Amino acid sequence: MSRGPVLYPKSIGLTAFLIATSTLLTAQSPPSSAETALASAREALGGARVTGVRSLLLQGESQTLNLVKSQLSPPALLEIRVLLPDHYLRIEQTETIEQRWGFRGQDVLNAIKPLKPDVSVGGSWGPEQIKTERYAIARLVLGLLARPDMVPGLRPTATGRSSVTFEAPDGFAATLELDTTTHVPVRLRYRASVRLPPPPGQPIAGLPPSSDAEVTFTFDDRRAVAGVLLPHRVTTTAKDFTLSQLRFQKILVNPSLTSSDFTK
Repeated sequence: MSRGPVLYPKSIGLTAFLIATSTLLTAQSPPSSAETALASAREALGGARVTGVRSLLLQGESQTLNLVKSQLSPPALLEIRVLLPDHYLRIEQTETIEQRWGFRGQDVLNAIKPLKPDVSVGGSWGPEQIKTERYAIARLVLGLLARPDMVPGLRPTATGRSSVTFEAPDGFAATLELDTTTHVPVRLRYRASVRLPPPPGQPIAGLPPSSDAEVTFTFDDRRAVAGVLLPHRVTTTAKDFTLSQLRFQKILVNPSLTSSDFTK
């Protein structure tokens, strides 16, 4: 009658030791170079204070590219509310309209409201708009805090000499550029379909067609707010055009925001 191999006590002990060692090494695998670079960026921005940010309130003004005049529009009042990880509201107000963009969990908050009786506006957005708004605030939060909270599954996947590339399963991709000396985020690049003014002298008949382009966020004028270095100017450019500029006069870190502060 044949028998299988016999494990003696010493062999059993050795096997258990090897399994335990393998498990420990897997659990303690060193962070990737991308994760290390990202951690350095957060440390440069304020360390533990950065990881402790749960909400933000940013107030100032915004300007966007006028496609007809090929120049920035007059400033509009701007307020951005963020409650990590799933509340975002951007409010822009001119003399005639108020625009709201964002989401509260799975609810779209986009709305356009007239501020004068003779102004007519309209628009409707479905649940698919949440992805667009989530991408918009994710790019901003990456530049503000070097944190990927706003898109589920977003993680650093590669690093260059002074940059970190992020990707998410749902298609989000962006590259965050860091200052080579201080390690703070200075730019964020991504590809998008954008509308740009036509060549000089060519009239516009309706909206110009959109085209694929590399879009760049530039983060300037960082100042310490509650121990966190936050940019007070964010400029968006593509193909030598300035698409928008945000200037913040007031930033609050961890204000007492609740879900009720995010409405249409």
